Amino acid sequence: MHDGRIDLAVNGEPFSIRIRRTHMEEDTGKNIHLPDGRSLVEYNRSGVPLMEIVTEPDFSSAEQVREYLVQLQRLLRYLGVSTANMEEGAMRCEPTVNLVDEEAGEATPKVEIKNLASFKAVFDAISHEIDRQHWCLENNAPMQQETRRWNDTENKTTTMRLKESADDYMYFPEPDLVPMMPEPEWVEEIAQSIPELPLARQARLGEEYGLPEYDAAVLTEDRETADYFEAVAAECPDPKSASNWVMGDLTHMLHEQNQTPASCPLSPAALGKLIDLINDGTISNKIAKDIFPQLYESGGDPEQIIEERGLVQISDEGELEALVDAAIEANPKAAEDYRAGKKRAAGAIVGYVMKETRGQANPQLVNTILQQRLGE
Repeated sequence: MHDGRIDLAVNGEPFSIRIRRTHMEEDTGKNIHLPDGRSLVEYNRSGVPLMEIVTEPDFSSAEQVREYLVQLQRLLRYLGVSTANMEEGAMRCEPTVNLVDEEAGEATPKVEIKNLASFKAVFDAISHEIDRQHWCLENNAPMQQETRRWNDTENKTTTMRLKESADDYMYFPEPDLVPMMPEPEWVEEIAQSIPELPLARQARLGEEYGLPEYDAAVLTEDRETADYFEAVAAECPDPKSASNWVMGDLTHMLHEQNQTPASCPLSPAALGKLIDLINDGTISNKIAKDIFPQLYESGGDPEQIIEERGLVQISDEGELEALVDAAIEANPKAAEDYRAGKKRAAGAIVGYVMKETRGQANPQLVNTILQQRLGE
């Protein structure tokens, strides 16, 4: 495969990276470069299929490289072709760095960097190498086309070996393997099976559900989470609340239980119903958060849990007026401060009501009654 492109942005500034080619290889092993200069060879991955993606030299900063890697990882996970975890060796990056003066038509020698085990290491190594080459230019220090090793402990690159020509960077076809041309029908079948890609889905969630850019990005970080959110949003007319619950309480519980959205017992329909019960005033947000762990563990009906535990929100005005009057009487100093303009003093009075009702009083209605009682 060749001549592809991925459109990205860093800090709101768009940029495009051209894909020169993508080809399949077979892994031969893995070099492990130690801080003391020794290198070990691990053959555990020998024979494992490896896909190499080669880009054109379109990057102009370490930030752009990092964003490219983040989005590439996201894409590979969406397609289900790899975990793309760099720390586990399922994804690698060996950037080639040099400085180009397009006006003068001059460039520094190319330097390939190896021994990068994380996105942070890639970012730090490229940043260091850019600074090193600038320093060499400013101080008229010699530079050479070479492969350098990233030393994560000392935060610097060191020479591994020289590269005598551009051919040292190239890969060559295996002469004993015949070229394989897939049938057009098979290619089309695969193309039709590809799901909506993450960047496109991120843009659609923002537009279709009115979500902030941050929410849309987090929800589309992986395909299962995006699917779960859309299923919840289909059950309730409040996509922003659905987003908050999926990114917050649900994600926290998933991490705690080491589960995924697809494997957790809480169905999107149940979470959507819980959000509806908050919005229609049946329960408060606090009560919803209190019962959420039980709902998650049992995967039951939120309405049934609320009824069984007697947690229906109190919204009867007469009952709440009596409770607010009792709270004002029990907290005269707070009432006096509130009348004097210290609005934060209302917290003591509202807190008294919530304590008396075990959190079941409608907080909005309590605040409204309190304002009426204290003359606002």
